[in-house]
Amino acid sequence: MIYLNDRSRTALKADLATFYDGILANRTALQRVLKLQARTQQMKQQKLQQQGQ
Repeated sequence: MIYLNDRSRTALKADLATFYDGILANRTALQRVLKLQARTQQMKQQKLQQQGQ
């Protein structure tokens, strides 16, 4: 856990807001990442099913 004074906490919140806004602004990249995550999860499930047979 990090303890911050009021000024530092406010600055951290602003930095995080900028960071998240930057990530969400690039919808194409976000969609690629989500698609890759879903595909990876699907492949893991298929591998587990094959090992169980």
